[in-house]
Amino acid sequence: MSDRKKIQKIFEYTGIIGRSATDGTIKTCRFIRQDKIKTANGMEYVFRIPLGVPSKKIEMLNNDVGIFKDGLHKDVETEFKSGMLHVFVYEDQLPTKWLYTKLIPQLKPGTWKIPVGMTYKGLVWHDFDKIPHTVMGGTTRYGKTIGLKSIMTSLVLSNPDDVEFYIIDLKRKLEFGKYEKLEQVREVAGTPEEALKMLNGLKDRYDKVMDYFHDNDLSNIVETDIKKRIFVIVDEANRLVPKTRNDKIQLACQTILEDISSVSGGLGVRLIFCTQYPVGTTLPRDIKQNSDAKMSFRLQTGKASEVVLGDGNTHAAHLKDIPGRCVAVHGPNLLEMQVPLISDRVMKHLLQNWYRTKRKDVTDWRDESEGENIIEFIPSGGSK
Repeated sequence: MSDRKKIQKIFEYTGIIGRSATDGTIKTCRFIRQDKIKTANGMEYVFRIPLGVPSKKIEMLNNDVGIFKDGLHKDVETEFKSGMLHVFVYEDQLPTKWLYTKLIPQLKPGTWKIPVGMTYKGLVWHDFDKIPHTVMGGTTRYGKTIGLKSIMTSLVLSNPDDVEFYIIDLKRKLEFGKYEKLEQVREVAGTPEEALKMLNGLKDRYDKVMDYFHDNDLSNIVETDIKKRIFVIVDEANRLVPKTRNDKIQLACQTILEDISSVSGGLGVRLIFCTQYPVGTTLPRDIKQNSDAKMSFRLQTGKASEVVLGDGNTHAAHLKDIPGRCVAVHGPNLLEMQVPLISDRVMKHLLQNWYRTKRKDVTDWRDESEGENIIEFIPSGGSK
Protein backbone atom coordinates (compact mmCIF):
# COMPACT_ATOMS: atom_id res chain seq x y z
CA MET A 1 0.00 0.00 0.00
CA SER A 2 1.33 3.45 -0.93
CA ASP A 3 1.99 6.08 1.73
CA ARG A 4 -0.93 8.13 0.37
CA LYS A 5 -3.37 5.27 0.80
CA LYS A 6 -1.96 4.53 4.26
CA ILE A 7 -2.62 8.12 5.32
CA GLN A 8 -6.22 7.91 4.10
CA LYS A 9 -6.68 4.60 5.91
CA ILE A 10 -5.32 6.18 9.10
CA PHE A 11 -8.00 8.90 8.79
CA GLU A 12 -10.67 6.22 8.48
CA TYR A 13 -9.44 3.82 11.16
CA THR A 14 -8.75 6.45 13.83
CA GLY A 15 -11.70 8.77 13.17
CA ILE A 16 -9.42 11.76 13.84
CA ILE A 17 -11.63 14.12 11.83
CA GLY A 18 -14.91 12.83 13.31
CA ARG A 19 -18.28 11.55 12.12
CA SER A 20 -20.98 13.08 9.99
CA ALA A 21 -23.82 14.66 11.96
CA THR A 22 -26.39 13.32 9.46
CA ASP A 23 -25.60 9.64 8.90
CA GLY A 24 -22.81 8.95 11.40
CA THR A 25 -20.24 7.97 8.75
CA ILE A 26 -16.58 8.73 9.42
CA LYS A 27 -15.39 11.95 7.80
CA THR A 28 -12.08 11.87 5.97
CA CYS A 29 -9.82 14.31 4.14
CA ARG A 30 -10.05 14.28 0.34
CA PHE A 31 -6.75 13.76 -1.49
CA ILE A 32 -5.83 16.66 -3.80
CA ARG A 33 -2.27 16.14 -5.02
CA GLN A 34 1.22 14.92 -4.18
CA ASP A 35 4.59 16.52 -4.92
CA LYS A 36 8.21 15.69 -4.29
CA ILE A 37 9.72 17.81 -1.52
CA LYS A 38 12.37 20.03 -3.08
CA THR A 39 14.49 20.52 0.02
CA ALA A 40 14.43 16.96 1.35
CA ASN A 41 14.12 13.37 0.23
CA GLY A 42 10.40 12.79 0.62
CA MET A 43 6.88 13.48 -0.57
CA GLU A 44 4.23 16.08 0.26
CA TYR A 45 0.61 14.93 0.27
CA VAL A 46 -2.13 17.57 0.20
CA PHE A 47 -5.66 16.85 1.49
CA ARG A 48 -8.73 19.05 1.67
CA ILE A 49 -10.22 19.26 5.17
CA PRO A 50 -14.01 18.72 5.27
CA LEU A 51 -16.16 21.83 5.67
CA GLY A 52 -17.30 22.53 9.20
CA VAL A 53 -14.42 20.76 10.94
CA PRO A 54 -13.62 22.86 14.05
CA SER A 55 -10.13 24.24 14.63
CA LYS A 56 -9.73 22.01 17.69
CA LYS A 57 -9.87 18.99 15.41
CA ILE A 58 -7.08 20.48 13.32
CA GLU A 59 -4.98 20.93 16.45
CA MET A 60 -5.69 17.31 17.36
CA LEU A 61 -4.16 16.25 14.04
CA ASN A 62 -0.94 17.91 15.17
CA ASN A 63 -1.12 16.18 18.52
CA ASP A 64 -1.71 12.84 16.81
CA VAL A 65 1.07 13.18 14.22
CA GLY A 66 2.69 10.20 15.98
CA ILE A 67 -0.12 8.07 14.54
CA PHE A 68 1.15 8.86 11.05
CA LYS A 69 4.73 8.07 12.08
CA ASP A 70 3.71 4.74 13.58
CA GLY A 71 1.58 3.83 10.58
CA LEU A 72 4.12 4.78 7.92
CA HIS A 73 7.28 3.93 9.92
CA LYS A 74 8.76 7.20 8.67
CA ASP A 75 9.21 10.73 9.97
CA VAL A 76 6.15 12.88 9.28
CA GLU A 77 5.24 16.58 9.64
CA THR A 78 1.87 18.25 9.16
CA GLU A 79 1.01 21.82 8.19
CA PHE A 80 -2.27 23.68 7.63
CA LYS A 81 -2.78 26.30 4.94
CA SER A 82 -6.08 27.71 3.61
CA GLY A 83 -8.18 24.72 4.56
CA MET A 84 -5.64 22.22 3.27
CA LEU A 85 -3.75 19.62 5.28
CA HIS A 86 -0.19 19.12 4.06
CA VAL A 87 1.42 15.86 5.19
CA PHE A 88 5.19 15.70 4.63
CA VAL A 89 6.62 12.17 4.63
CA TYR A 90 10.42 11.90 4.76
CA GLU A 91 12.63 9.03 3.70
CA ASP A 92 15.73 10.33 5.50
CA GLN A 93 16.34 11.13 9.16
CA LEU A 94 16.65 14.63 10.61
CA PRO A 95 20.33 15.57 11.22
CA THR A 96 21.40 14.83 14.79
CA LYS A 97 23.83 17.76 14.97
CA TRP A 98 24.53 20.96 13.09
CA LEU A 99 26.79 23.84 14.05
CA TYR A 100 25.71 27.37 14.89
CA THR A 101 28.47 28.84 12.72
CA LYS A 102 26.66 27.47 9.65
CA LEU A 103 23.70 29.84 10.13
CA ILE A 104 25.65 33.06 10.69
CA PRO A 105 25.46 34.07 6.98
CA GLN A 106 21.65 33.64 7.18
CA LEU A 107 21.15 36.24 9.95
CA LYS A 108 19.16 39.35 9.06
CA PRO A 109 20.75 42.40 10.74
CA GLY A 110 18.31 44.96 12.05
CA THR A 111 15.38 42.56 12.36
CA TRP A 112 13.98 40.55 15.26
CA LYS A 113 13.44 37.47 13.11
CA ILE A 114 16.10 34.87 13.89
CA PRO A 115 16.65 31.18 13.07
CA VAL A 116 15.99 28.88 16.02
CA GLY A 117 16.29 25.40 14.52
CA MET A 118 16.48 23.15 11.48
CA THR A 119 13.81 20.86 10.04
CA TYR A 120 13.85 18.73 6.93
CA LYS A 121 12.75 21.74 4.88
CA GLY A 122 15.38 24.14 6.22
CA LEU A 123 15.69 26.80 8.91
CA VAL A 124 12.85 27.60 11.32
CA TRP A 125 12.55 31.35 11.94
CA HIS A 126 11.03 33.08 14.94
CA ASP A 127 9.99 36.74 14.78
CA PHE A 128 9.97 38.19 18.28
CA ASP A 129 8.08 41.28 17.09
CA LYS A 130 5.18 39.05 15.96
CA ILE A 131 5.35 36.50 18.80
CA PRO A 132 6.94 38.29 21.80
CA HIS A 133 6.96 35.55 24.44
CA THR A 134 8.23 31.98 24.43
CA VAL A 135 7.90 29.05 26.83
CA MET A 136 10.66 26.46 26.76
CA GLY A 137 10.84 23.11 28.58
CA GLY A 138 13.20 20.17 28.66
CA THR A 139 15.04 17.74 30.90
CA THR A 140 18.56 18.76 31.84
CA ARG A 141 21.34 17.97 29.34
CA TYR A 142 19.00 17.75 26.35
CA GLY A 143 19.81 21.15 24.85
CA LYS A 144 17.52 23.72 26.45
CA THR A 145 20.36 25.98 27.62
CA ILE A 146 22.22 25.52 24.32
CA GLY A 147 19.05 26.65 22.54
CA LEU A 148 18.88 29.72 24.78
CA LYS A 149 22.51 30.62 24.07
CA SER A 150 21.94 30.23 20.33
CA ILE A 151 18.97 32.63 20.50
CA MET A 152 20.92 35.11 22.60
CA THR A 153 23.91 35.04 20.22
CA SER A 154 21.69 35.58 17.17
CA LEU A 155 19.94 38.53 18.82
CA VAL A 156 23.26 40.21 19.64
CA LEU A 157 24.73 39.62 16.18
CA SER A 158 21.53 40.90 14.52
CA ASN A 159 20.89 43.90 16.80
CA PRO A 160 24.03 44.69 18.82
CA ASP A 161 22.98 48.28 19.58
CA ASP A 162 19.30 47.68 20.30
CA VAL A 163 18.99 44.47 22.35
CA GLU A 164 19.22 44.27 26.15
CA PHE A 165 19.08 41.22 28.39
CA TYR A 166 17.90 40.71 31.94
CA ILE A 167 18.78 37.13 32.82
CA ILE A 168 17.62 35.03 35.77
CA ASP A 169 19.98 32.06 35.99
CA LEU A 170 18.94 30.17 39.10
CA LYS A 171 21.89 27.82 38.94
CA ARG A 172 23.73 30.63 40.71
CA LYS A 173 24.79 32.15 37.38
CA LEU A 174 26.59 28.95 36.36
CA GLU A 175 25.49 29.17 32.72
CA PHE A 176 25.05 32.90 32.07
CA GLY A 177 27.27 34.57 34.70
CA LYS A 178 30.15 34.40 32.24
CA TYR A 179 28.26 36.83 29.99
CA GLU A 180 27.64 39.54 32.61
CA LYS A 181 30.25 41.77 31.00
CA LEU A 182 28.56 41.83 27.61
CA GLU A 183 27.40 45.34 26.75
CA GLN A 184 23.93 44.00 25.97
CA VAL A 185 23.51 42.26 29.35
CA ARG A 186 22.09 44.67 31.93
CA GLU A 187 21.90 42.21 34.86
CA VAL A 188 22.23 38.53 35.73
CA ALA A 189 20.49 37.27 38.86
CA GLY A 190 21.55 34.00 40.48
CA THR A 191 19.14 33.76 43.44
CA PRO A 192 15.45 34.56 43.99
CA GLU A 193 16.46 37.59 46.06
CA GLU A 194 18.61 38.96 43.23
CA ALA A 195 15.85 38.14 40.76
CA LEU A 196 13.28 40.17 42.67
CA LYS A 197 15.58 43.18 42.93
CA MET A 198 16.26 42.97 39.18
CA LEU A 199 12.58 42.55 38.26
CA ASN A 200 11.50 45.46 40.46
CA GLY A 201 13.99 47.71 38.69
CA LEU A 202 12.80 46.48 35.30
CA LYS A 203 9.16 47.04 36.28
CA ASP A 204 9.92 50.65 37.25
CA ARG A 205 11.53 51.08 33.85
CA TYR A 206 8.70 49.73 31.72
CA ASP A 207 6.10 51.54 33.86
CA LYS A 208 7.71 54.76 32.63
CA VAL A 209 7.57 53.44 29.06
CA MET A 210 3.87 52.71 29.54
CA ASP A 211 3.30 56.30 30.74
CA TYR A 212 5.07 57.55 27.62
CA PHE A 213 2.86 55.36 25.42
CA HIS A 214 -0.27 56.65 27.16
CA ASP A 215 0.79 60.27 26.75
CA ASN A 216 1.53 59.78 23.04
CA ASP A 217 -1.47 57.59 22.10
CA LEU A 218 0.75 54.57 21.35
CA SER A 219 -0.18 50.94 21.92
CA ASN A 220 2.49 48.76 20.33
CA ILE A 221 6.20 49.38 19.95
CA VAL A 222 6.28 47.82 16.47
CA GLU A 223 4.17 50.76 15.26
CA THR A 224 6.79 53.26 16.44
CA ASP A 225 10.35 54.16 15.50
CA ILE A 226 11.67 52.79 18.83
CA LYS A 227 14.30 50.15 18.06
CA LYS A 228 15.18 49.01 21.57
CA ARG A 229 13.95 45.56 22.71
CA ILE A 230 14.37 44.05 26.16
CA PHE A 231 14.61 40.28 26.64
CA VAL A 232 13.95 38.71 30.03
CA ILE A 233 15.38 35.18 30.12
CA VAL A 234 14.43 32.89 33.00
CA ASP A 235 16.45 29.66 33.18
CA GLU A 236 15.50 26.90 35.64
CA ALA A 237 12.26 28.69 36.51
CA ASN A 238 11.18 25.79 38.76
CA ARG A 239 13.51 27.22 41.41
CA LEU A 240 11.48 30.43 41.38
CA VAL A 241 8.21 28.69 42.26
CA PRO A 242 6.67 29.51 45.67
CA LYS A 243 6.14 26.35 47.70
CA THR A 244 3.91 28.06 50.27
CA ARG A 245 2.13 31.38 50.65
CA ASN A 246 4.96 32.49 52.90
CA ASP A 247 7.46 32.45 50.01
CA LYS A 248 6.91 36.14 49.41
CA ILE A 249 10.02 36.65 47.27
CA GLN A 250 9.05 33.92 44.81
CA LEU A 251 5.43 35.13 44.77
CA ALA A 252 6.53 38.68 43.99
CA CYS A 253 8.82 37.46 41.17
CA GLN A 254 6.03 35.39 39.67
CA THR A 255 3.62 38.34 39.77
CA ILE A 256 6.02 40.58 37.84
CA LEU A 257 6.80 37.85 35.27
CA GLU A 258 3.07 37.31 34.71
CA ASP A 259 2.67 41.06 34.29
CA ILE A 260 5.45 41.08 31.68
CA SER A 261 3.77 38.29 29.71
CA SER A 262 0.36 39.98 29.92
CA VAL A 263 0.97 43.67 29.22
CA SER A 264 4.62 44.34 28.36
CA GLY A 265 4.91 42.69 24.94
CA GLY A 266 3.58 45.86 23.31
CA LEU A 267 6.17 47.89 25.22
CA GLY A 268 9.07 45.95 23.70
CA VAL A 269 9.70 43.48 26.54
CA ARG A 270 10.05 39.85 25.47
CA LEU A 271 9.95 36.93 27.92
CA ILE A 272 11.67 33.57 27.41
CA PHE A 273 10.55 31.37 30.29
CA CYS A 274 12.33 28.04 30.71
CA THR A 275 11.88 25.12 33.10
CA GLN A 276 13.29 21.60 33.30
CA TYR A 277 10.47 20.31 35.53
CA PRO A 278 7.23 21.41 33.89
CA VAL A 279 4.16 20.94 36.05
CA GLY A 280 1.20 23.25 36.59
CA THR A 281 2.90 25.03 39.48
CA THR A 282 6.22 25.65 37.70
CA LEU A 283 4.62 27.09 34.56
CA PRO A 284 2.11 29.78 35.59
CA ARG A 285 -1.08 29.78 33.53
CA ASP A 286 -0.86 33.45 32.53
CA ILE A 287 2.67 33.03 31.19
CA LYS A 288 1.74 29.92 29.21
CA GLN A 289 -1.42 31.45 27.76
CA ASN A 290 0.40 34.60 26.66
CA SER A 291 3.29 32.71 25.05
CA ASP A 292 2.21 31.72 21.56
CA ALA A 293 5.58 30.12 20.85
CA LYS A 294 6.39 26.94 22.74
CA MET A 295 9.50 24.77 22.52
CA SER A 296 10.14 21.54 24.35
CA PHE A 297 13.15 19.30 24.40
CA ARG A 298 12.92 15.72 25.65
CA LEU A 299 10.77 15.28 28.75
CA GLN A 300 10.21 12.22 30.92
CA THR A 301 6.42 12.03 30.84
CA GLY A 302 3.54 12.79 28.53
CA LYS A 303 1.98 14.94 31.25
CA ALA A 304 5.06 17.16 31.41
CA SER A 305 4.92 17.50 27.62
CA GLU A 306 1.28 18.58 27.80
CA VAL A 307 2.14 21.25 30.38
CA VAL A 308 4.53 22.89 27.91
CA LEU A 309 2.97 22.16 24.51
CA GLY A 310 -0.73 21.98 25.35
CA ASP A 311 -3.37 19.44 26.34
CA GLY A 312 -3.09 16.18 24.45
CA ASN A 313 0.34 17.00 23.03
CA THR A 314 2.75 14.38 24.40
CA HIS A 315 5.37 14.70 21.64
CA ALA A 316 8.20 15.85 23.90
CA ALA A 317 7.99 12.58 25.85
CA HIS A 318 8.52 10.57 22.66
CA LEU A 319 11.42 12.51 21.17
CA LYS A 320 14.48 10.50 20.23
CA ASP A 321 17.30 10.46 22.77
CA ILE A 322 19.22 13.16 20.89
CA PRO A 323 20.55 16.33 22.56
CA GLY A 324 19.26 19.40 20.76
CA ARG A 325 16.13 17.69 19.36
CA CYS A 326 12.94 19.56 20.24
CA VAL A 327 9.31 20.11 19.34
CA ALA A 328 8.11 23.62 18.50
CA VAL A 329 4.52 24.87 18.37
CA HIS A 330 3.75 28.00 16.35
CA GLY A 331 0.01 28.64 16.15
CA PRO A 332 -1.72 25.51 14.81
CA ASN A 333 1.51 24.01 13.43
CA LEU A 334 3.87 21.63 15.16
CA LEU A 335 7.48 21.07 14.09
CA GLU A 336 10.19 18.66 15.16
CA MET A 337 13.55 20.33 14.75
CA GLN A 338 17.21 20.27 15.75
CA VAL A 339 18.62 23.39 17.40
CA PRO A 340 22.13 24.53 16.44
CA LEU A 341 25.04 23.45 18.61
CA ILE A 342 27.03 26.32 20.09
CA SER A 343 29.69 25.91 22.75
CA ASP A 344 30.65 28.62 25.25
CA ARG A 345 33.97 28.97 23.45
CA VAL A 346 32.28 29.70 20.12
CA MET A 347 29.78 32.09 21.73
CA LYS A 348 32.53 34.04 23.51
CA HIS A 349 34.52 34.36 20.31
CA LEU A 350 31.56 35.56 18.26
CA LEU A 351 30.61 38.16 20.88
CA GLN A 352 34.08 39.24 22.00
CA ASN A 353 33.79 42.71 20.45
CA TRP A 354 31.00 43.62 22.88
CA TYR A 355 32.68 42.81 26.19
CA ARG A 356 33.12 45.84 28.42
CA THR A 357 36.45 44.39 29.55
CA LYS A 358 38.43 42.22 27.16
CA ARG A 359 38.20 38.58 28.24
CA LYS A 360 41.53 36.81 28.65
CA ASP A 361 40.03 33.34 28.28
CA VAL A 362 38.61 33.93 24.76
CA THR A 363 40.33 31.93 22.06
CA ASP A 364 39.45 31.54 18.41
CA TRP A 365 36.84 28.78 18.18
CA ARG A 366 38.46 27.62 14.93
CA ASP A 367 41.47 26.47 16.96
CA GLU A 368 39.27 23.93 18.73
CA SER A 369 37.43 20.77 17.72
CA GLU A 370 34.51 22.52 16.05
CA GLY A 371 31.08 21.48 17.20
CA GLU A 372 32.04 19.53 20.31
CA ASN A 373 30.55 20.22 23.72
CA ILE A 374 33.58 21.80 25.35
CA ILE A 375 33.74 22.20 29.12
CA GLU A 376 36.06 25.04 30.08
CA PHE A 377 38.01 25.04 33.31
CA ILE A 378 39.15 28.56 34.15
CA PRO A 379 41.82 28.66 36.91
CA SER A 380 40.55 29.99 40.21
CA GLY A 381 41.30 33.65 40.54
CA GLY A 382 41.62 33.98 36.79
CA SER A 383 40.27 37.14 35.23
CA LYS A 384 37.19 37.18 33.07
